[in-house]
Amino acid sequence: MILDDRVDESYGDIQEVLAVHRCFEKELQPLIDEVLNYEVATKSCDLWKNLVERTRLFVEDLQAHVKKEDRFLKKSIAIFDSESIDELDLELELELEVS
Repeated sequence: MILDDRVDESYGDIQEVLAVHRCFEKELQPLIDEVLNYEVATKSCDLWKNLVERTRLFVEDLQAHVKKEDRFLKKSIAIFDSESIDELDLELELELEVS
């Protein structure tokens, strides 16, 4: 009984994290695109160029981390739901190819 409660709680927590990720992605995507597509003027100082590059790298790393986390969480949900992990892997690979 206690284990069932913990599984239910974990399942709910995972669903909540995935929902937050979707919300962040939707709300932050314009800002992310702006950061990743920002071009530094050739006359900019090195400090500014360095800051822009470090920010770009951070955003890329953050995106990669969230995608990996989503993949892991979706696999966990599939296990809870007793779905085929192979089918989920294929679905996630297709999502990654599209994005």
